[in-house]
Amino acid sequence: KAKVSFQNKVLEINELVITTSGDEVDYLSSGENEVFTIIVEKNLFLEAFFDYFGEPFDLHHSQSRFFIKPHMPQLFVAGITAWISFLKNNYQLLLSADKYGMIESEILKDIFGCLMIEKISKMKSGFKIEKARDFLHASLNESLDSMSLSHELGISQRQMERLFKANYGITPKRYLLNLRLNAARKELLLSHPTNSTISAIALKYNFFDLNHFSKAYKLMFNELPSQTLQQ
Repeated sequence: KAKVSFQNKVLEINELVITTSGDEVDYLSSGENEVFTIIVEKNLFLEAFFDYFGEPFDLHHSQSRFFIKPHMPQLFVAGITAWISFLKNNYQLLLSADKYGMIESEILKDIFGCLMIEKISKMKSGFKIEKARDFLHASLNESLDSMSLSHELGISQRQMERLFKANYGITPKRYLLNLRLNAARKELLLSHPTNSTISAIALKYNFFDLNHFSKAYKLMFNELPSQTLQQ
């Protein structure tokens, strides 16, 4: 729900961080977030990880980032919440070492089932973020999404987003939205109310939903497109 820096690394939405005993925890948030902390014995975690993924955790720890799968955040939260409720109502099971171990293993399986591992690939040498910015400026009237942009420039979507946020503070999607809103505003200011329509100008800059366009426009300029056109 807000930007988070964890140990000097900007985290992405639904990112899962894995630390070990002795790691310094430096957590900085720009607003309210929902955070779950799950503590598990290290060797049990390493064994469970290997059993589930067929690879040692050390192979991924420094070379990968861990995320909850895009379609699973609600399922993940519901699963963790259900386990908390179960343990509160069946705390006597925790008195048995065997049952306790089985419960931990099942919880880890649920977590691993929601997990997506993404390799951290090295940035292509010579890539200039300005190239991506210029491409967006030239695409105001074209249908363009993050996947098309990354394919056109030969860079992954996550790398593109990380670079854009580092240089411009926002994602490529938000940058393009800002460009289009500003271009629409300029045209509205130069148009005559009797000769132009808001829907035609919105459509020109790929706003196919007039209600969405009006809301985004008012959020940025603190007035409705119709008010701008009347000026």
